[in-house]
Amino acid sequence: MIKVSYKCDSGNIIEFEVKGHADSIKVNGFDGICAIVSTLLVGGFNSIEDDSNYQMTLKEGYAFIKVKEPNDKDNARIETILNQLKMLETKYSKNISVKEK
Repeated sequence: MIKVSYKCDSGNIIEFEVKGHADSIKVNGFDGICAIVSTLLVGGFNSIEDDSNYQMTLKEGYAFIKVKEPNDKDNARIETILNQLKMLETKYSKNISVKEK
């Protein structure tokens, strides 16, 4: 199961972590849910403009982002990533869990 945890402060997401594997249906030999999550994370991380404002790690089975100084523009991007992961959870709750810390 993929486990997503996040932390908010004053309405801003200041940290989130994604770890694990979905162990879902295979599509052409790949885990479909893991592929979706990876796409969301890589695209989302790449959309952040000032990456010096973040501690970020992205590797197989693990992603982490911690915000040093929240700003509205990047917070909207991080919220979008998190909302997409939550939407995925509504359909595939056996494969992905999203919880606030």
